[in-house]
Amino acid sequence: MEKKIEKGEFISQVETFARMMSEMTSEKDGVKRGLIILASESVESEDGTKQIVAVMGHGGKVVESIAALALQEKGKELITAGVKEAALKELIEKFGGGVSNTIHQQVN
Repeated sequence: MEKKIEKGEFISQVETFARMMSEMTSEKDGVKRGLIILASESVESEDGTKQIVAVMGHGGKVVESIAALALQEKGKELITAGVKEAALKELIEKFGGGVSNTIHQQVN
């Protein structure tokens, strides 16, 4: 069983922002909106990270934003690193989590 990681003030504020923005992303007067929120915070008192991933609004607008991020130099780097980390996590889950910390330390 995975232990629950307590969230800090930063993540709490992001959650509040996400709830507020979810109301604003609905289509009004023909205007379509999309929003992606990615937030991560290390938790000092525990060995872990608390994250929020929120996707809301019109899917096409979200895709346009992802494309715009992918066209930026820093965005390309972040997307590539994120996809690699996700693949690594999937492999660790599939083949056993015993080596998780060792591999993660080598990647970072």
